[in-house]
Amino acid sequence: AGIAADLMRRSDRVVADLQERTGLTLPRHVDVVLAPDPETFAAVQPGEPPGWAAGTAWSERGEIYLRTRLPRQGADPIRQTFTHEVVHIAIGRAFDSPPRWLNEGLAKVLAREFDARSHAMLAQATLSGSLLPLEDITLRWPSRAGHARLAYAQSTDFVSFLSNRDDAALPTLIDRLSQGDTLDAALIAATGEDLEALEETWRGRITFWHALIPVIGSSGAVWGLASVIFLIAAWRQRRKFHRQMAAMEERERVLLASVPLAPADGWDGEGLMVAPPVDEFGELILH
Repeated sequence: AGIAADLMRRSDRVVADLQERTGLTLPRHVDVVLAPDPETFAAVQPGEPPGWAAGTAWSERGEIYLRTRLPRQGADPIRQTFTHEVVHIAIGRAFDSPPRWLNEGLAKVLAREFDARSHAMLAQATLSGSLLPLEDITLRWPSRAGHARLAYAQSTDFVSFLSNRDDAALPTLIDRLSQGDTLDAALIAATGEDLEALEETWRGRITFWHALIPVIGSSGAVWGLASVIFLIAAWRQRRKFHRQMAAMEERERVLLASVPLAPADGWDGEGLMVAPPVDEFGELILH
């Protein structure tokens, strides 16, 4: 009941923001169904949702389904998922086959679901030359999890890029697409450039700083930097430990090879002592 009341209070603001930034509107009536667990979530809706989904939208039916018991990290995931699915309802009502990058990117932009990790993923993909061509995620979506995450990150950043070029870019693009224009014709009307030219400009602005600046500017930057320093120190200490262990083993091997030992209690037939097992940090494992 508390979640339902909270979403009701937020709904007017979400719809107003959607209309202001995109020109999209919602049908007069949208049902929002809350489910407490994955089993109920899958059972109550008209089709089987993906196993990882936190929410689904059925545009023709005007229905949104949300899972309510989710781990909370940062912003409230239910509020974000609600906003995300509202956008899908509106886009689905506006036209039949929107570009996938527009549908997913716009939903994540308005739900504010883009974080420093996504920026870093984009920078890494740029440096490795593994960014997905936007044409490849216009009519279809990757099935592999890693490619799908990258597709979400690219779509969100590209939609944000279009929005930042001109306040009227997204409303014009959506309006022209809904009237039946081709994607390139709609983009030219909205921005003056086609998809190929826009993608080239967008790719050129993704750099290492594209990943680093959001981290520096975040409220957790100090703790993030401290974590990095700690991990580096731990890694260096671990390397030092393994080097010392390797040196000790080599010295023991040389000594044992030069001084034959007779078998005795606690020793094996090769002159090596049979010791209790130890873990990688040299601690005894007791059973």
